[in-house]
Amino acid sequence: MQAFFIYSDLDMYDAESESYCIPRSWNLSDDLGQVQYIFSDKTGTLTRNVMEFRKCTIGGKVYGANGFSPESEGARGARLRQEREDAATNGDLGNEKVRDPEAEEQQFLAQRRTIFEEYKTLIHEQFDPRYSSLDIDKLTFADPEVFKDLNGDTDESNEKTGIMTIDEKEPLSISQASPKNRQQQAVKEFFTAISLCHTAVVERIDKHGNVVDDSLADDLEDGTTKPEPDIISHEKGHSGFLKSGSKASTVNDSMESSNPSIATTDGDSSSRPTPISSSATKRSRFRQVLHNQKLRITNRSSKLSLLRSDRRGSRGTEFDSVPGQKARNVDNTVEEQLAYKSESPDESALVTAVKDVGFTFLKRKGHMLTVDILGQLYEYELLNVIEFNSTRKRMSVIVRRPEPWNDIIVYCKGADNVMIERLRPGQENDVSALSKDIEGFSNEGLRTLVFAYKSISDEEYDAWSELLNKASTATENRADEIDEVNEEIEKGFTLLGATAIEDELQHQVPECIEALRNSGINVWVLTGDKVETAINIGYASNLLGKDSKLWILRGNPESAEVLSDFEDMISKMDREREEVEASEMDKTAERRSIKTLPEYAFVVDGLALKHLLETEETQARLLQVVLVCKSVVCCRVSPLQKALVVELVRRGQGAVTLAVGDGANDVSMIQAANIGVGISGQEGAQASMSADYAIAQFRFLKKLLVVQGHWSYDRISEMILNFFYKNVVWDAPTRISLKTTCSDILTRMKSAFSCVIYFAFHLLYFNGSLPLQNGLASSYLELSCAVAITIITVANLEPGFNTRYWTWWQFFCIGLEIVLMVIWVLAYSSFPTSMQDIGFIVFGNPNFWLAAVLSIIVAMAPRYIITYYHSWIRPTKIAMVRQIEKSEKHLR
Repeated sequence: MQAFFIYSDLDMYDAESESYCIPRSWNLSDDLGQVQYIFSDKTGTLTRNVMEFRKCTIGGKVYGANGFSPESEGARGARLRQEREDAATNGDLGNEKVRDPEAEEQQFLAQRRTIFEEYKTLIHEQFDPRYSSLDIDKLTFADPEVFKDLNGDTDESNEKTGIMTIDEKEPLSISQASPKNRQQQAVKEFFTAISLCHTAVVERIDKHGNVVDDSLADDLEDGTTKPEPDIISHEKGHSGFLKSGSKASTVNDSMESSNPSIATTDGDSSSRPTPISSSATKRSRFRQVLHNQKLRITNRSSKLSLLRSDRRGSRGTEFDSVPGQKARNVDNTVEEQLAYKSESPDESALVTAVKDVGFTFLKRKGHMLTVDILGQLYEYELLNVIEFNSTRKRMSVIVRRPEPWNDIIVYCKGADNVMIERLRPGQENDVSALSKDIEGFSNEGLRTLVFAYKSISDEEYDAWSELLNKASTATENRADEIDEVNEEIEKGFTLLGATAIEDELQHQVPECIEALRNSGINVWVLTGDKVETAINIGYASNLLGKDSKLWILRGNPESAEVLSDFEDMISKMDREREEVEASEMDKTAERRSIKTLPEYAFVVDGLALKHLLETEETQARLLQVVLVCKSVVCCRVSPLQKALVVELVRRGQGAVTLAVGDGANDVSMIQAANIGVGISGQEGAQASMSADYAIAQFRFLKKLLVVQGHWSYDRISEMILNFFYKNVVWDAPTRISLKTTCSDILTRMKSAFSCVIYFAFHLLYFNGSLPLQNGLASSYLELSCAVAITIITVANLEPGFNTRYWTWWQFFCIGLEIVLMVIWVLAYSSFPTSMQDIGFIVFGNPNFWLAAVLSIIVAMAPRYIITYYHSWIRPTKIAMVRQIEKSEKHLR
């Protein structure tokens, strides 16, 4: 019944995904009202998992920091944190800075418009923005500096076009170019890497918002797309435009060949890169139109539907790749609108962002990737895809560039700590600048990815491919062997830059967390983000309050150092608490000098947590610390560490724990908690299917725990109490008749009161009783039946004292139970048993009605008097709140 109420609660219905709160375990409703600790993932759980490209750093220069994008949640948290620290330093905590949101908004919009006008002018000078959005409301990234750097050093003939002239016989490397040309090539290579290093598929949208073309459909019907994209490999030279037997030039790690997307030549056109001709493009479009018409009247294959369902997100702005389906967003500023779908929302955001600056991924057909780079089309041959996973924390693609280069490039993207250790030596200055920029991005709560590349010869690729084939056919430890082979090629990279993506908080997340914390629930966040990112998001989401004191423990490869820092932190905590306790005990101290214990918040990263979870002793010390903290943030943690932390608190504290997440990497944490809650988001349905409750938004936790959980716990408690009451009342006459006593004073008083009721009923029923209609005197059969009827009536009326709000349903159930009892007594009395005619005799005896009415009144009078006293004469706080709610409801 409680599960049905939870499912039917419209306050937990998400209109966007058209989903309710789904209870998958029906016996945990009362536990929802006893939750003491909540363990939450961040990405997709606290945040929307809708990524927006905000900034990037290329060659030590940051793009996007011009004020075009609004202040991110993490930046707001960092600002609030800094303001509080400044106020604490100046002793001015009570005087917060007065802000004028309306004036700030107007200033921001004016600045945004100025930047956009310059951006729009430069983009038209650079190339024809056929696929690039020029809708200011849809753009998340717009920096004119990108196009200024893309122009670079130009000669007179190409001054207007902005396309650099390069001598292809002696190609220019990024590291050897002049400063302007170096930045130009770095920018182009960086955006090219983003447009190629992904697994996204393309959809074309018409002006009415309908999906009119789907490259995934073309691939499947041509039989070129593999159903398992973990490792996609092809033989080199398969491409139709590559010359038969042509040999790829060998280049070093500094990429001595310029990017095909940026190069033109002054001489013979045969020396230029081989773009797709316009006539071929027209023929291709004509075939696509015919193909789309065919798709409209034929059904898709089951293979296509299955692959689409795997790639499709379960909610949000995603839509099925079915021609004719309506898209949610239509951009009227582009000639041909493209939409990208990927297994990861990060990839979709990245590919969309580089499309808007002129590096458009157009099609994935078989093992060929078609890219429009600054107005020209190029085809890259996709040789391998090394997929991303939570262990590797990186993804790589191996492609062959078109002629005249015809060389093999490995593009790789991943977490900064993983990528930096895979760079070739000699880039210390670049890495230092990158680390500084990434730290700034993290302080703003932005998610970062580092991009790098390297060039390999055909011989290197052939040798690696052979090793990969052997590992793929291994009968034992196949996955480990494949990982080892991939490690061989994913090293020695040249750094390109890093991206910064914002994942905004879901609606009302700060309010939800604040309500949960005010309810006495400790909220922990277990995330894979950097420490600075997690802290600033914590401030923005109200996980960390204005009075919170942070205790930060960072990891170190040496276990002894981490444990030493941890013990020092515990000592400081103990000293601070002792000082506060001494101040409170000193009754002579002035009130202004009495110290108060601040709200503790503990922040620990995954490396430090690994050392703290190694032994039972360190686990006990960790538990000792976290239990005195109101909030805990665990950063850079693995799925296994999430589960271990939940298990530690659940077993060590004996508390009711709840874990909430949205992805497959949260399943172990969800299963380790007493109650698991899965959010059905864009990461798939693994978390929601393995959880006890499935919700669509994090904010629904407030209603699920504080309201539905409280109601379920209260209702079940009242039901159990009523069962106890029913059984005690039924057995009381027997206990009294057997002269059973109890040493407890309160119990003796209750027994005495029950005794008075019982003997009063006895005297009223028997004393002076007239002979019955059959001439017989009343017997104990009639007495027992009369007492039973009275007791059942009292037991049914008793719950009315605990009823907060009366509805017709309560009146109906109480009345129905009494009526059914009367019908049963009369029906049973009709059978030829020892109880034959007893019911008719009892109901026909006037002494029964007098005794029953008086007994019911006397039995319920004490409870009524006490309830009245606590409700009206000396009302409790709960009674006053209930009365206020009733009054407000009556006024409405």
